[in-house]
Amino acid sequence: MGKLLRSRPKAGLLMVSAAILLQFGVANIAIANHYGSVPEGFKRLANGDIVVDDIMLAMPPKGFYINKRGKLKKVIKHRSHSTRQDYSIVKVAAPRASDAVSTNETPLLLSQNDTEFEELPPGFHRMMDGSVMANNPAKAVAPEGYHILPNGVLEKDAEGNAPNAARKVRGGGMLMFDYRYTRMNMSGMLDQKKEVSATDAVDSNQIYGYMMAPTDMSMDMHMVMAMYHTRDYMVMGMLHYMSNQMGMYSIDGTESSMRTQGLADSILTASFPGPMNLSFMIGMSFPTGSINERGPMTHIANVVEEGVKYPYGMQLGSGSYDFKQGISYESPIRFFQWSASYDYTARLHNNINGYRLGNVLQAKSWAKLNFTNTVSGRLSLNLRNVEKISGVDAENDDNKAMSPTMDARNYGGKRLDMGIGLRYETAKMTSIDLDATMPVYQDLFGPQMKTQWIATLGLGYMF
Repeated sequence: MGKLLRSRPKAGLLMVSAAILLQFGVANIAIANHYGSVPEGFKRLANGDIVVDDIMLAMPPKGFYINKRGKLKKVIKHRSHSTRQDYSIVKVAAPRASDAVSTNETPLLLSQNDTEFEELPPGFHRMMDGSVMANNPAKAVAPEGYHILPNGVLEKDAEGNAPNAARKVRGGGMLMFDYRYTRMNMSGMLDQKKEVSATDAVDSNQIYGYMMAPTDMSMDMHMVMAMYHTRDYMVMGMLHYMSNQMGMYSIDGTESSMRTQGLADSILTASFPGPMNLSFMIGMSFPTGSINERGPMTHIANVVEEGVKYPYGMQLGSGSYDFKQGISYESPIRFFQWSASYDYTARLHNNINGYRLGNVLQAKSWAKLNFTNTVSGRLSLNLRNVEKISGVDAENDDNKAMSPTMDARNYGGKRLDMGIGLRYETAKMTSIDLDATMPVYQDLFGPQMKTQWIATLGLGYMF
């Protein structure tokens, strides 16, 4: 360390350092002359370049444009044709209406030829490359001075190229409908992290000694979502239809199954944007799902009992009003994106059957590659923590020695899921999603059914 401190820098290194400092000095003077700071939505890199930081806020100043690499550049006249200089190293001159943009480089946004809206007009959205697209070109109305191309892109009229003040349009939003089908498959059981087979659960020589035990379970969920999204808020309502099937194994080897299906709980949420790409969500879940599902149950020697109250996991809802809240962060739109969020569901009261499902905390993150404007791939992690049931269902509690599924103690735990997904989204924001998820860690209050995999197909359409 002492040798390093006593060593003298070489002359070449000093010259390079001086050149870098000079470049930063020129850059700072240039920006101070024009703005006094980096424009909103941009950031300065270590080499002095100014690049897009938030594509929804980054609007090039008059006389500037953003190239396809996201760098802010200036349009200047030179030898009777347009040339482009880096915003970070050129002295900023007052923009002129005659300044034109050459076509030797495809821009991301243009200060004179692209849209200059501080807020998007109703019926339009911004694509990853910065262009403004009509949600439905057949129905969208272009603002004054603009027209809609056949591919749905909003473009200035030819006579609208002269610099003008940015327009403000408020009150517009986008309406989106989304359908998702989710299939979850479960088999085997865990007591914390210990594997428990159905035969172990019904073996009187083991610690459990139940009469019956579950072998497998499938859950099919159909969700229909309606979302209204503006720059200031997003309101979302979700309806769910659920179908459950559980296989059972009795102490004498008898195999049987149970099935329930119907409307599950419904959800209404509102989200609001915050600083630094944060958003905040609050909402409620409404007890539209049944908690009194009954049906036949096959006992030992194939004896069938009708009208048996089915266990907690086979019910369709919580039976309570549940409060939801969450916070999420999503990086700006670019080739690589990432997000982190958490949400919490709090059960507000015991239901009419005398119990309350456990509160749920979820921490989620994903990383996404936007290959094109229409195709993206995603890797996700989801940590889910479910608390134990508070109280008991009296009928299930009377039968808790029959099966672990009827014992309120065998509910809740922790699970970490890893997923991969692929999304195709057209310019009109019609989308198709495919996701596959598998748990990589489970620690359950049990013996309780363990999750094997989850698959989701999503279809979206925006007006």
